[in-house]
Amino acid sequence: MRERGPDTGGSGDHHDPPLRPGGRAGGCPGGAQEGRYKRPDNGQQGLRGLERGDGHHRRIRGGDLRRHPGSGSPGQRDPGSDPGPRPVNVLRGFPGLVIDTEWADRVTTGPYDAYTPKQRAALAEANPYSFLHVTRSQEDVAADQRDDIDGLLTGCAAAMQRIYDAGAYVEHEEPSLFLYRMEVGDHSQTGILGVVPVTNSDDRRILRHESVRPGRADLLTRHLLEVGMSSSPISLTYRTDEALDSVIASCTADQPILKSTSEGVDQTVWAVAGEDADALINAMGDRTLYVTDGHHRLAAAEEARNQVAPTHPDHPLQWTEAVLFPDAEMLVLPFHRRVGDRAGRSSEAIIEALTECGHLQPRQMPRTPDPPDRARSASTS
Repeated sequence: MRERGPDTGGSGDHHDPPLRPGGRAGGCPGGAQEGRYKRPDNGQQGLRGLERGDGHHRRIRGGDLRRHPGSGSPGQRDPGSDPGPRPVNVLRGFPGLVIDTEWADRVTTGPYDAYTPKQRAALAEANPYSFLHVTRSQEDVAADQRDDIDGLLTGCAAAMQRIYDAGAYVEHEEPSLFLYRMEVGDHSQTGILGVVPVTNSDDRRILRHESVRPGRADLLTRHLLEVGMSSSPISLTYRTDEALDSVIASCTADQPILKSTSEGVDQTVWAVAGEDADALINAMGDRTLYVTDGHHRLAAAEEARNQVAPTHPDHPLQWTEAVLFPDAEMLVLPFHRRVGDRAGRSSEAIIEALTECGHLQPRQMPRTPDPPDRARSASTS
């Protein structure tokens, strides 16, 4: 799923085709028209309504921005949250792009950090349309090229353009929300994909719980400003209730626009627009959201907004793509860490040292799950 920025409108008789993150508008399911996705601003990718300025900063073009506001009664507030003034709704729809069913297996991948650099290299080499080409980082290039960030981002932008030119996305012109269901075995969870406001770290509308590595956040900021995309939506959770669950259930009774199975995960997507989208937005209201994954992406969105310093509340950099999952459906999987020691002590010596500053209790851990099919095939190729 890719996000398009809000329509900026225009003045006079000149109307440029709108820019989407990474390219120009006009996803053609049957194949792109030649020249339709030419990159703006001397080869730099851009967000819709932005043009190239000095350095890596961008400024907004003339013309009034058109909002797609949500309105209605507020949703459930988090107990003990800041009682200060807050916007009525924390969620809104956007004109988006959804991967064409025939392209889903070729373009989509698992999470970037679910693969080792060798696995990512093998997957990317075997498939020029893999999204791993778009999300490359310094780990994915030769050691003597890792300081060439400009070259890295140019390659990412070219990869994004290649996917657009192939007509791999289907365009949704009307501002929409997208319901996204993941099913693994007997577990199922359904999230609402839309845009949420880019907030500061101390803003209680979206609560964070992790620090970020500045270098990684800086690279993602440049990705957002120069390639015009983020690797995936920020994952958020919220405290649900029967009213919101009922609206979601009603919307998922319609025909989905995409069904795909990747790495053992069944994925289904519904597009929700018009009154149904308004019902979801109003049911979500202003309830507090909690970050479950994507602290670096949220920090990058905040930094990109701060660099450009837009003043209009509907500027594309004031909002960021996110998927909101209900707390009752969240499944927390183990995230194993390897603990090293600079003194070169054995595992037994480290455990003994830790017992001196806390209480340790051995646990019988379940069997480590097999790696995803793609990662397993890449590691053995």
